[in-house]
Amino acid sequence: MSSNEPPEQPQVALDDSDEEDLNAERSLLTGGAPTKIAPDAGPKKEKSLSIISLIAMVFFLVCGGSYGTEDLGGAIPPLFAILGIIIVPWLFSLPIALMTAEMATAMTNKGGFIVWIREGWGDFISILDACLVTFIVMMDQALYPIIYQGYINALMPGLGYFEGYAFCVGFIILACIINLLGVGIVGHGSKIFSLLTLAPFVIFIILGFACGHFNASKWFSTEGEWDIALYLSVLLWANCGYEYSGFVANEVKSPRKNYPRAMISSVFLAVCTYLFPITTGIATAPDGYKMAEGSYPELADNLGFGVWLRYLLTVGALASNFGTYIAYLATASQSLHALALEGRLPFFMTLTLPKFGTPVVCILFYTLSTMMLVLLDFSVIVETESVMYCVHVLILFTAFVRLRFIAPDMKRPYRVPGNNIIAFIVAGLPTAVALVNIGVSHWLQWIIVGSTIT
Repeated sequence: MSSNEPPEQPQVALDDSDEEDLNAERSLLTGGAPTKIAPDAGPKKEKSLSIISLIAMVFFLVCGGSYGTEDLGGAIPPLFAILGIIIVPWLFSLPIALMTAEMATAMTNKGGFIVWIREGWGDFISILDACLVTFIVMMDQALYPIIYQGYINALMPGLGYFEGYAFCVGFIILACIINLLGVGIVGHGSKIFSLLTLAPFVIFIILGFACGHFNASKWFSTEGEWDIALYLSVLLWANCGYEYSGFVANEVKSPRKNYPRAMISSVFLAVCTYLFPITTGIATAPDGYKMAEGSYPELADNLGFGVWLRYLLTVGALASNFGTYIAYLATASQSLHALALEGRLPFFMTLTLPKFGTPVVCILFYTLSTMMLVLLDFSVIVETESVMYCVHVLILFTAFVRLRFIAPDMKRPYRVPGNNIIAFIVAGLPTAVALVNIGVSHWLQWIIVGSTIT
């Protein structure tokens, strides 16, 4: 280290990758230019996220199970639906995941993509994107209690409106409490919820293949409805969120090694998580049945193995949505907290719990906004959020490419393979998908997005 760097903290033993991460935080460029990132207050602490915890957290940030994606099997004909599930994540999600690995290991701090965009485009675009993402997160977080309530209604058909809303509020408050206890608790909780989420679908898939009316020829059908806007909205919603893991980069052990491994593993896991349940549902559904949000318990009943499978899938749905929500709340609150530390939000939003270091005001902000937004319809929220997210992707990838040219000497412990031309191609793939989704979106979503930005 050069003589002008601060002395090492003696109470923490650093490995090589940790030392590089600290150097990257002190200086974005190897020439020693001071970073504009507000430093984290307080003493250095041991990093809490292993690669398994990171994969589990990213899994819930992005996927969290196949629940809520049933529209993928009913919005367009089965053959095209299945091809989209297989192909689109590698064109849209993998580039985002690789970009996240490069940027998160280059700038390991709580600022996440807010810092990446600011370094690429400056303060104005960074603030604009931060405002856009805040609305995206508010809308996305409202989806999971809504899906949760839908499965509660399947268990308790006579549930009234106010009783259903009470279940949503209980769901939101419990997630708030868990997040207040710290990101380490969220990471460990994500591993448990991963098992509870995936196990029911493994049983559903096995029994689906074993049932007497499994018909694989339905996969090749080109007949059915064509609601491409709904299909793309749900598919992109189901495969977005990798960049949010950048907000916990400073909690990841050996990020240079673990980030790219976790990102690629999560893409593969997400594809499998959506593909096998959807194809099983298509092959076993009665003729003329249209898959839609909340269909999995009905499809489980149709297999003919007893009502227990319906309840098992319902319990898995509750675990899936809760795990996704707590992971998303953890990273989103860190985003607001990073802005507050830089003086871009009111000072009181910098407040943290002394024992756990969690951004209490930011967590409460999202908790209260979710309680209000769960009153809206699922389809309106998911399609509007999808358009907003695509605009965010355009900003994110242009910043990524621009940083390759304006900061070629930035320390990048992990670098997307290839030269800058390859980086441009990698950025172009999700950009193209985003533009298609924006092009087919409904006029109502554009009105909402336009009013949000202005």
